[in-house]
Amino acid sequence: MTRLRVLISPDKFKGSLDANAAAEALRAGWLNARPSDECRCLPIADGGEGFLDAIESTGNWESLEANVRGPLGKTVSTKVLLSGSRSAIETSTACGLHLVAPEFRNPKETNTFGVGELLLRAAAEGVSLLYAGLGGSATIDGGFGMARALGFRFLDKQGEPIGDGPLNLIKLTSIVPPSNLSLPRILAASDVTNLLLGKNGCTRIFGPQKGLRACDTSLFEEALAQLVEVCQRDLGTNYGISSGSGAAGGLGFGFLAFCGALIVPGFQLVAEILQLDAHLQWADVILTGEGSLDSQSLGGKAPVALARMAQRQNKPVECFAGIISPNIDWHSIFHGVTSLSEIAGSKELAIKNVESCLFESSRIFAKTLEVESTAKGTHVI
Repeated sequence: MTRLRVLISPDKFKGSLDANAAAEALRAGWLNARPSDECRCLPIADGGEGFLDAIESTGNWESLEANVRGPLGKTVSTKVLLSGSRSAIETSTACGLHLVAPEFRNPKETNTFGVGELLLRAAAEGVSLLYAGLGGSATIDGGFGMARALGFRFLDKQGEPIGDGPLNLIKLTSIVPPSNLSLPRILAASDVTNLLLGKNGCTRIFGPQKGLRACDTSLFEEALAQLVEVCQRDLGTNYGISSGSGAAGGLGFGFLAFCGALIVPGFQLVAEILQLDAHLQWADVILTGEGSLDSQSLGGKAPVALARMAQRQNKPVECFAGIISPNIDWHSIFHGVTSLSEIAGSKELAIKNVESCLFESSRIFAKTLEVESTAKGTHVI
């Protein structure tokens, strides 16, 4: 049997399994069928949940504990990664939707204050560059909470501080920046390009999954529009129409306006940090996956971006997903796709048994794989 080098690089299966566990399940299934192959696990991410796990998997980072305010004000434990003059944080660890039980999800009550605390924790280490993963937030506050933690003051027409809730931004009249804020250069990684406002903005597109009631949509639009207007006048910033400003409930806008950050495509940043190109060159075949392959996957999500990167090296990528939209030609992107729902018999069973489904689908693929060896190397047919 021809010995293969297998790169296993899934993203998270949101709500079911993190990327590290998904990679291990795929690896175990593969080696069950082809025990002599060499497997290398390299979880990937595109800026949202799993961003820190992907970076930390390289082994070149020190982890520092950080206790910050969660989206509802209760202290949560998270971490800052350090490597020389660089640091990395994941905003969802401070304001993520997974930190709020479904019955308590309401963006009127959640905020990003803890993200500002994370930034200050990283800055205190004297780093010159900070990577921040955006995504998966329980918030729609435009970075208002984060900015308050950084020392920005938000005042009403009487010169009094407005309340903490994001809808208090409707009363915002002026912003006073802190006099001594010193932050490193920040690259904010996002997997979306949505704007802050409008029909494709963070409120209308992502609000429902955060618990936003339809009757409150216009109020959030009004509050965020007021934030943009006052930022433009008092801070000289105009980022409301910037690509990615709507990421993480408008946290993208907050990073631009209050931190001087640059928003970059999440997968590209992760790929650079992981030196993914070199791993693709090493591999004969690549396995990836995520919870759902759909139209959103085409907009910079990690598995599709990985496959397109591998295509440039003529390397085959097999994708395993919980659900696969039938209306897209996935075979123009991947060598093949496998639906875990079909393996399990239903979407519900796939979610419940995702590890065993990944094991079994990887085992079946490896067992039935056709390989040829030529003078130019090993190829998957």
